[in-house]
Amino acid sequence: MMLIRGNLLFMGIGVGIAIGLILGWVVYPRDVGLASPKDLREDYKEIYMVMVAAAHQGNGDVERARVRLAALGVSEPLEAITALAQRSAAKGSNTFDVTVLGELALALSGDGIQTEYVLVAATLPTQEHDSTVLPEILDTEPTPLPTATVITEYRLIVNEPICNEDLAVPLLQVQVDDEQGSPLPGVRLSVEWSSGQDLFATGLYPEVGPGYANFEMIPGERYSLRVGSQTMAVRGLVSEQCRTGNGSVFDGSVFLHWQRDE
Repeated sequence: MMLIRGNLLFMGIGVGIAIGLILGWVVYPRDVGLASPKDLREDYKEIYMVMVAAAHQGNGDVERARVRLAALGVSEPLEAITALAQRSAAKGSNTFDVTVLGELALALSGDGIQTEYVLVAATLPTQEHDSTVLPEILDTEPTPLPTATVITEYRLIVNEPICNEDLAVPLLQVQVDDEQGSPLPGVRLSVEWSSGQDLFATGLYPEVGPGYANFEMIPGERYSLRVGSQTMAVRGLVSEQCRTGNGSVFDGSVFLHWQRDE
């Protein structure tokens, strides 16, 4: 009698296991699939985007980069890469990340890339003015050039006030070139003023040029600006007031041009 009960117990266990397997594998199978890049966490998505940018630097295949970003669920790749480059520069990420992201942003911008250094009239200083509307600096002291600067990375070529009434706000406008005079993207810039500090980088305005960057100024505030990590800062940068021929007054900008030392 005990033997029969034992056999029935083992038969019940076996039948239960069989029914469970049939239900799990056949009747209610689990939907198992591989995770796609768009399922990644946001911080891993940013790492993925840096990897895509690094791969683009190696092979130059911008269309392949677009495909990889689309797999990540990025609908506007230029905006996404540019925004990540800005955040990376602001957080002080390593230069490689900022550089490859900036280069990919330039490639994604297509015809917006300017391969040579050009002063754009709407945003960069121009040497020609209408004789009837001639900007002039009001009675203010000129912005001093650094006098005892030890340059270890970049050499300051131009530091001048700019009167451009087309600009909605005064700007610190920066151009950085390499040793041969070609625009240099991904260069970290640090700015300080009495109430704060910030970081930005060249190459985030591909419609202007790959070596261009700017920072909005507060009229009356004095700024210190450093390019790279070792070049000494230029101090005393201020938005000076300008006047057009018709007498209207507006806040001027400052233009600085650096070139990397050989």
